[in-house]
Amino acid sequence: MYSMNKAKNVIKYIIQDNDVPMLLGGVGIGKSSIVRAIASDLANGKKLVKKTNPSAKEFGFLDLRLSQYDVIDLGGLPYIKDGEQKRAMLPNLPTEGEGVLFLDEFAQCPQSLQKVVGQLFDPIDEITGVRALGTYQLPQGWKIVLGGNRASDGSGANKLLVHCSNRVELIEVEPNANDWIDWAMENDIHTDLIAYISNAPQALMDVDYKALSSAQATPRSWERVSKRLHRIDSGGVPEANDSGWLQNFLAITIGEEQAYELTAFLKMKDDMPNLRDIVTGKDVPVVEQGGLCYLTSMALVETIGSADKMDKETWFGNTLNYVKSMATPEFSIFFVRSAVKKNPELAETEVFIKFKVDNQNLEIN
Repeated sequence: MYSMNKAKNVIKYIIQDNDVPMLLGGVGIGKSSIVRAIASDLANGKKLVKKTNPSAKEFGFLDLRLSQYDVIDLGGLPYIKDGEQKRAMLPNLPTEGEGVLFLDEFAQCPQSLQKVVGQLFDPIDEITGVRALGTYQLPQGWKIVLGGNRASDGSGANKLLVHCSNRVELIEVEPNANDWIDWAMENDIHTDLIAYISNAPQALMDVDYKALSSAQATPRSWERVSKRLHRIDSGGVPEANDSGWLQNFLAITIGEEQAYELTAFLKMKDDMPNLRDIVTGKDVPVVEQGGLCYLTSMALVETIGSADKMDKETWFGNTLNYVKSMATPEFSIFFVRSAVKKNPELAETEVFIKFKVDNQNLEIN
């Protein structure tokens, strides 16, 4: 079982050998996002585009949900021309250039479609140098990645045909809170959510497989909750001042249990110390409760990000002195990693360099 970050490197190695990897994991864990990130890395500075014919300055990324297609869609509609049978293919397969073709929901598609698509997993033809699907040929510059759920994930996955599974590299993945937090820092996920998942990492994937028809907490649904919290911050949801209403509102997306826990967590913001006093070096009582430590740390990261260039290192140093007084070193590690993720220029400061030297045995960045 791989974390999403580790799977990312494994997939790169496999497709560089012209083989086909398949990501297997639960619903909503971010398989599409990780494959898109791989495509972005492989683009190597080229513009990432959703096109079947990217130019020399572009790199394609196509995401096809196979469960939405029929055999004839990908096998081609047969027709006769000049006495010969040909097949009309859909215009959504790559025709030229370079890119990544992500065939998601492979396990959800019927076995009849698995048989057809499975032609693309055959070893590259020694004569043409390409993969083929009937008369269609995949351009040499395109790589294939598969995605799908397992039968145990309750998503209607079918059994993989042996001749298909034997032609691909099966990579089981699971969400990891540290990976998600790193991703969240770079993707405008609400800081209160980052603090919450840091405090309760098990909440990232809290799925009741006996009640799959109800809302579940997954990385995908937490991303939607982030949108709600940003909207609340902008004043767009006046009812959110009522904690009972807010809990029911969040339950629509992440289920009743996590909505209750998150709402209770957010109430602790009322006990947060004066952030301006902390960053300017004033003597402020140190918070003690674990959840409040995470909330305060993330709020301080945001405050430092708003500082003028001249003040940023000073505020960073003052805040680090405060956070280092919290109950355990994990909070200062979390704060420093988060601050540098949000403000990369802090990695060049004397404050960061000294902290890194003093904590050589800990993973900081």
